[in-house]
Amino acid sequence: MLHLRRAADQPRRLAPPLPRAYIRGMAITLDIDLCEGTGVCEQVCPEDVFEHTDGKTRIVQPSACTDCFICVENCVASALTID
Repeated sequence: MLHLRRAADQPRRLAPPLPRAYIRGMAITLDIDLCEGTGVCEQVCPEDVFEHTDGKTRIVQPSACTDCFICVENCVASALTID
């Protein structure tokens, strides 16, 4: 078996971090039957995941979601879930 050692004066190299989409594995869901169309989710989302037009809200960039739960906490109809 081959054993590799690094010199004591060399810093340890870490693997680069994986993109967030691979780490989190979470999904945001909008229940359109519960949604009241207030657009609050679009207003509070720091990542522009939602689009609100003509009284309707839709998820336009689900991969941008950082699982901060701000939209879920502010949705008065409980139409949003992050699983």
